[in-house]
Amino acid sequence: MDATTQPAAQPQLPGPDQLPEELRGPTPRPRPAFVRQSPLAAKQLNIFLGCMVAGGMCLVLSPLPFVKTMALYLLPLEYLTWIGLGLCAIGALIYVSGAELKRACKYLEEGEAAFGRVQALVKKPTLLVHGQPSTYALFAAVEVRHPETGETCLREVKSRDFSASKKDRVSTRFRVGDAVPVVWLPHKFDKTVQIYDFLDVSPEATLQWDTPKASPLWQTIALTAFLVAFMFALFWNVYAIGRFEPLDFEFMQGLPVFALGGVISAAAVVACYVFAIRKRREVAAQNQQAIAAGEAVELQINRKPVRSALFAIILVLGAAGLGGATVLCWAMTANALLDKSPAQPVVVGITEMIEETTDFIYREYKMKYRRAEDKSDHTLLTTPDNLNQFQAPIGIAQVRQGRFGWPWVETIDPIPGNPIPVPLQK
Repeated sequence: MDATTQPAAQPQLPGPDQLPEELRGPTPRPRPAFVRQSPLAAKQLNIFLGCMVAGGMCLVLSPLPFVKTMALYLLPLEYLTWIGLGLCAIGALIYVSGAELKRACKYLEEGEAAFGRVQALVKKPTLLVHGQPSTYALFAAVEVRHPETGETCLREVKSRDFSASKKDRVSTRFRVGDAVPVVWLPHKFDKTVQIYDFLDVSPEATLQWDTPKASPLWQTIALTAFLVAFMFALFWNVYAIGRFEPLDFEFMQGLPVFALGGVISAAAVVACYVFAIRKRREVAAQNQQAIAAGEAVELQINRKPVRSALFAIILVLGAAGLGGATVLCWAMTANALLDKSPAQPVVVGITEMIEETTDFIYREYKMKYRRAEDKSDHTLLTTPDNLNQFQAPIGIAQVRQGRFGWPWVETIDPIPGNPIPVPLQK
């Protein structure tokens, strides 16, 4: 941990009589009533309410007809009732047990306390997801007298984690050089020592949260819409390729569309990268001010230039590929849904029917078919009802010309005849 240098002469630490009232007196001490209004109790209640609301929504949605239909394709929806009951049970268990709150309150009831002096204070990532910080915590180096040896020692303590999106709002009541209450459990000083504020069991002695600036309503709506649209686009890409892929389609036919999507996506990633560089510079400037004020300094991840450049290139190329594929898939969708040409019946042979499950989550129903002039099979994404109509390995494909001149198969209908069941492959 980086420490901020303090002057040699420091004021004497306060005595035990200046500790918070709830930390004075012999043990076991009663649990204060204010614990119910503490940030840790609020966190426990929010988890409980979140689990109960999510579980209740699952129970309400599970019997609806459209959910049962979607369960044919998204397998977790088939177990929505059990998922809802499980979420409610988890929420109730967390609220009743209150394990995290009980561990923190043990310091109030059985712990020992004294004043220590903060020698360093930093804010740094505690969890990285794909190389990006996901959660942060405050780390403090505190100088305190060891209760068993009587010698002054330096210990590093950590606050509870908070999300990266909230890191700029979090601060402390104390600064580097300030005296703070330090608590520990009897005979476990080295393993349990902690700054009192980091326990989050008191509404007053806790981390400080700046009130966020109210975002315009349109920003909130736009962000929510973007997240929903992004997830839907990923799902639709898979669906469009299987359902609307043109016949005899060559990549060069869709190259201009693919290139357009790739350029737009790559430009968006480059813009985000420039924004990230600007943000790092802002954090560096803020750190200089924090050092002067004795506040928490935010540590940034130092990446090697070569590795960072390689990661940036891979990210841009990946974004270009995903963006190009997405635009191409949506072009295939437009080619089919905007098509007004008449359907032309073409006799096809049904070579295989497949029910395919991916990672026990997503299930597809496919039909492989072949025209007379084809040397290999085509695949059509369809429904279980359509597959169940076939009693013979032959059908009529309804071929349409496409809005952009890309012929595609709208559906394949069965031909009545002698029942020769087509085996369904799983």
